[in-house]
Amino acid sequence: MLSGQVEALNASGQTDEAIRLSVDLAWDHLDRVRPWEAHFVLPTDLDRKGSTAVVNEESRRVLSAADAAVWVAKGGDLDIYVPKFDALLADDYNKVRAAVFLCEEAIAESRLDIVRERAVVLESLVNRSSSIMDEQLRVLVVRLQMCLADVSGEWEDLVRQVHRAQPRRVLAWLYARYARYLALSGDGAGSQHFYLEAIERASAEKLFDEAADWLYALRTVRFWFDVSAGDPQHPIAQALRPHAKPSALPGSPHTSELALKVAHDYDRPHEAVQMAQRWRWQAYVRAQLTDELHAEKILGVLLEQQGDALGAASCYIRSGDAKRAKSAANSFPEEPAHVSSSIHVAVPTSRAAAYAVVATVSDLLTDEDVKLWADKALEEISQDVEGFRSIDPSPYVYAFDLLESVADVLDDHRAMRAIQQIESLFATPTARLRQADRQVVNTLLSFAERGHEIALTLLVQPLLTDQRMAELICVGIKRGKRLCGAAESSSVLGRS
Repeated sequence: MLSGQVEALNASGQTDEAIRLSVDLAWDHLDRVRPWEAHFVLPTDLDRKGSTAVVNEESRRVLSAADAAVWVAKGGDLDIYVPKFDALLADDYNKVRAAVFLCEEAIAESRLDIVRERAVVLESLVNRSSSIMDEQLRVLVVRLQMCLADVSGEWEDLVRQVHRAQPRRVLAWLYARYARYLALSGDGAGSQHFYLEAIERASAEKLFDEAADWLYALRTVRFWFDVSAGDPQHPIAQALRPHAKPSALPGSPHTSELALKVAHDYDRPHEAVQMAQRWRWQAYVRAQLTDELHAEKILGVLLEQQGDALGAASCYIRSGDAKRAKSAANSFPEEPAHVSSSIHVAVPTSRAAAYAVVATVSDLLTDEDVKLWADKALEEISQDVEGFRSIDPSPYVYAFDLLESVADVLDDHRAMRAIQQIESLFATPTARLRQADRQVVNTLLSFAERGHEIALTLLVQPLLTDQRMAELICVGIKRGKRLCGAAESSSVLGRS
């Protein structure tokens, strides 16, 4: 029907109006994960030789932005779209829609700087659009506000602002997005509270599909942060599913299924990556935290298969898969590397994966990066015992792997901090030491090889008192002769 209106407008010479309607259709298709349909509704013959269409500059800018968005949704780089958005003027048609696309795509890719650099423009856009009463535009403004809050952290102000101004279904969505933000910021208790609020409100509005997805997100948060949590979420979510209607939130009910299906089709690698990216975007927008982590892992596998080890490692870090992250890091090119310290660092499993990558490629990092990550690892192993809990993969364990890998280049101050922390572990052995005993021994051996006498002293102590530690030390000593030289030059073994 709307396509017929576009044809009628074009036939009557109302080209600008036809372009606006085509662009609206394209944005709607993109919101429903239909990039090819979006591609086909946009006009492509405006500049064709012989065309008599007269198009104003605003329409050209709006069309150019929508066309670039389609290419991004079809698997193109977001950098294709950024300059097209920047070219839009303040009063250009449907700029809020274009801004929402930019922000959601950037945050889904963990490229928050794109949003941060345009915060003033985006906030101004929100202020100009907030007074408009159109329901569709109001929801778009909320989507833009949620993105800005994800970047600025000013979620409390947003919650207070929209609490009475938005329908309950929108408020439930906003609470779920806030819960996702809190989880990735390390606030497990706050995240659980707001996911529960979102689930309660969604259930009251009979949004059972959303409620079930958020129950699984809640389970993930409890796995990360709540040592005493059981698992009642799965049976409740399964009980809700038969009563659910397809979600009205942006996305499609078939996105995850299609992404998983095409991921196993080795003849269509580009399409596989594109669908995994669409799944990740949808999971982020809907606050489906568990799905978001799964999509990141699938995308990492696909990128690794295609030889993009750097991109794969970043995906594995975000998904918290330390073993795959380490495997991808082994394929890094022999050139200077950088591991971002801002990727979900408050999430324990993501920290573990990041430590695994840094430990593997420490020889490719700059001295500044090594110091930064060494400080993070030192902070990790210095956690309060009361705040410690075992989780797999454990950031505590991988932090020692990192310190072992950089022991040769650490300054004496950082080396002594690490050794003193290990000394305190030996003084009062706990489950923490048993969890990371091999990594602790290897770290001490690395420091001993550098000639730190206190490290040798600590290695000697368990030989007669702890069979497990003694075996690990003997295995470690077989790694090379440098330790033997260090021991010969020390008085420790003589006193022993």
